[in-house]
Amino acid sequence: GGSQGLGLAIAARLLAEGASVELWDIDDVSLADAEKSFGAGARIRAVHVDVGSEDSVNAARDAALAHWGNVSILVNNAGIGGPIA
Repeated sequence: GGSQGLGLAIAARLLAEGASVELWDIDDVSLADAEKSFGAGARIRAVHVDVGSEDSVNAARDAALAHWGNVSILVNNAGIGGPIA
């Protein structure tokens, strides 16, 4: 997810280097908070995406291409913590 932890840190660094960034996450509250944390005028979009759903990913990809025109960097940072045995 891009709205917290490592994903958010990567997004912040990319923004600082001049990139436009799209955050994908399933957590709408974290997405809204992350987007607000960069302030007005940031080149960022927060999008609800369930990476466990191919349809959700495809729709988000199509919307990103329509909005930005192209994608130069993709960071796949989705993770789900579970029981450790």
